[in-house]
This record gives sequence, structure tokens and C-alpha cells, in this order.
Amino acid sequence: MVHNNQAEAGAGGKRSSQRIKARFPVVVKLADGRLAQATTVDISREGLLLAIDGPNADSLGLDDRTLGVGAIHRLMLFSPLLVPARILQPRDYRIVRQARDADGNRLVGLMRMAGSDPVHGVDAIDPADYQTTPDLDSEFLKIVEQINLELAESRSRVIMLCGAESGAGVTSLAWWLAGSLSRLQSRRVMFADANLRPGATLPGEDRSEGLLEVLLGQCTHTAAAVHLGEGIPSILNAGGEAGFSGREITDERVRTAVDALRTGYDYTVIDALPPADSPLTLMMARHCDGVFLVLASGQTDQKLARETVDQLRTTGTRLLGILLNRA
Repeated sequence: MVHNNQAEAGAGGKRSSQRIKARFPVVVKLADGRLAQATTVDISREGLLLAIDGPNADSLGLDDRTLGVGAIHRLMLFSPLLVPARILQPRDYRIVRQARDADGNRLVGLMRMAGSDPVHGVDAIDPADYQTTPDLDSEFLKIVEQINLELAESRSRVIMLCGAESGAGVTSLAWWLAGSLSRLQSRRVMFADANLRPGATLPGEDRSEGLLEVLLGQCTHTAAAVHLGEGIPSILNAGGEAGFSGREITDERVRTAVDALRTGYDYTVIDALPPADSPLTLMMARHCDGVFLVLASGQTDQKLARETVDQLRTTGTRLLGILLNRA
């Protein structure tokens, strides 16, 4: 199965500034933590036009004063197509338009403020982050169909994606797959970040709870999950620890955590490190319902790919297929 990672491929080159029509569910997170469901109307590099459901806007106190032209809000815009590391970054937007449409929805035009993204140094919006092309949608529909066919006996499914080596684009494919499952089927979907490498924990780091704390038995996935709203995958971050020795996490704890995710969600998509980089990948793989191996076209060493397949099969992992990513 071949996937053309167009958004990543275009990251280093010119991006179109053309305004595109794209109706796509987005969650707007306000400065005080409240969430507003919205839909994109059109998107360009400079900004975007959102339609916010009238009753939803009114219940959040989003009135003419709050959404007045010229007002600046620090927002987080969520899209199932964005890699989690990017969607969780707050950015400043200035309101340049505010109106109501015929259905009573609030139309809010937002312009990106220059220099509002110091982490990534990006001052523009990439419309490709919020719109899938027909061929990309088609590819993900094929993956979803394969999952449902291969795992027809399962009422809920835990799927892992991993690469044979780093740099294959696993995180993007895993997040986009989770987004497709949420958007196309309106199911309860969890995206779990399993990018955990063995190593010493560094002092003074953010101790936010995530998958690692769940595996250590320090919290439940319910308490650690970040919920972004209907039609958007929930996120279980990797966790606040910088690393782990591997001895603290037992096979039984892994099984218990995976079973809990299977019970709580219709689909769980796990973004995992290559097995050679983390023993946790193989520990989790054996308890998942299926695993996709992601290979970078023209980059992944064939011998390493075969060795990774052998490793997965040795643990009894159900290999669902190979995703060839043209990164």
C-alpha cells in the first residue's frame, strides 16, 4: 500500500498562497481553555475563515465584543491532519472579519500574527494541513477498509504503526490515519504517542502525564488523555519523563494498558519507535490487534526492513501490511 505524503514533501519548498475552499472540522481552543467547535470555510497562508456554530458560540460567550475586528486571540487550531507536536502550539491571530451567515453561524476571519510561532519559526498557515486531496483520502480509506477486513472479528481495534528506522514519517501517517478514522466514521479514536526511548530522566522537565505514566501504573489513560472534541482524535502524549530504563515496564502492565485503550475507544492508533530503538515497541506490538510497518520510499534499507518484519513476527505480532511513504 503506497501513501504519498504530500504535506511533508512540500515542507521544504514553496507553498501556494492561493485561498482554497475547504470545509473541515476544527477545534478552536481559547486562552482560558474552553473549546469551540468550528468548520473551516476557506484557508490561505495568511489566515482562515471559520464558521462557528451559533448556539456553541453564544454558550461560550463569543459575542460581537469578544470577536470584534482587531481583537487578538491566542488560539490553538486543531486538525486531524496536523502532527500533534504542531497542533498543540498556541499562536496569535487577529480577527479581521466578523459576521453571521444565513444559518446564524458566526463567521470569523483570522489572520496569523507574524512571529507567533517561536518554536517552529513558521509565520504562515499551510492549507495542506487542513485539506486532504482526493487521492490521499482514497489511500486512507483503503487502509481503513483493510483494518476492518483483517480485524472483522474485533469490535474495537488497537493498531500500531512503526518504522524500520527513524525518519520514515510514522508520526504523520499514524496521526492522519487516526484523523481519517475520526472524521470519516465518527468513531471514538485515540492517538497514542509511544515515542519513548530508554534513558535517564532529566530533572526539571515538564511532568505532564501520558502513556509512560499509564504504563508505570501512575495514572489511567482516561486521566492523561487530551480530548479535542467530536470528530477529532483524543491524544495520549508520550508523558513527562525523558526516558525509562525498561525494567519498570512489565509485559503485564503493557497488556493491561492496551486492553484499557481497547475498551475505551473504537480505534486506538499507536505511533511507535522502530523496534531497534526501543524494546517497548515489541512489547506493545504483541498486544495490539495489528501492526503496519512504515517504510520511506528509496530510503529504508531493505535488509533492515526484512529484519524488522522478522522481529515483529517472532513476537507473534499480526502484521497488517507495509505502508510505503514517499516522504
